[in-house]
Amino acid sequence: MAKDIRCFCNTCRNENNHRLLKDETFSQIEKYGKGYEETYWQVYQIVQCSGCDSVSFRLVFASTEDIDPETGTLNEGVYLFPVRDKFDVRLDFSCIPRSTRKVLRETLKAVNNECKILAGIGLRVIVESICAELEIKASNLEKKIDLLIEKGFASIKQGEQLHFLRDLGNKAAHEINEPTNEELSIAYEIIEAMLKVMYEFDERRGSQS
Repeated sequence: MAKDIRCFCNTCRNENNHRLLKDETFSQIEKYGKGYEETYWQVYQIVQCSGCDSVSFRLVFASTEDIDPETGTLNEGVYLFPVRDKFDVRLDFSCIPRSTRKVLRETLKAVNNECKILAGIGLRVIVESICAELEIKASNLEKKIDLLIEKGFASIKQGEQLHFLRDLGNKAAHEINEPTNEELSIAYEIIEAMLKVMYEFDERRGSQS
């Protein structure tokens, strides 16, 4: 009986069981000085979604250095091809200024490739980009967000949400703190709502005036 693997399906847009159609494992041992050695292994898999039958390639990789010394848990890395787009924003990208659009797309690529620290930093840069587009100038991002509220570009509630994004970005950049999937999901809801109000809605309102 084929083994089922749980992973996200781009077609079904949720976590589904995937049938394992084929897999091959490769490993190698690297020897260093003083008798130290490290084992690396990679598992190449072809999987098929049980919901829609779409086929994907899955790569699992790890080494003996990825074993948690306290719990003994193996922290494997997993790549899926095509790349999963769990996070997306439902926006008219043509309404968003070019610099902000570029940062948003690159940050989405980071989170969908499981590069969560880079994604956290990207969230902070998106807020910086919005401030730059609106010509909000201050000595740091905290003061820039406060100015967004003061000048009427954001409500007090939206300001609190932007400070949440700033905090996520600061922790990722300065503390190497990886945001959780839940935090990233909330962050993209905030970004989507903010950009809709600031750019997409204004664009539509302008075309009707």
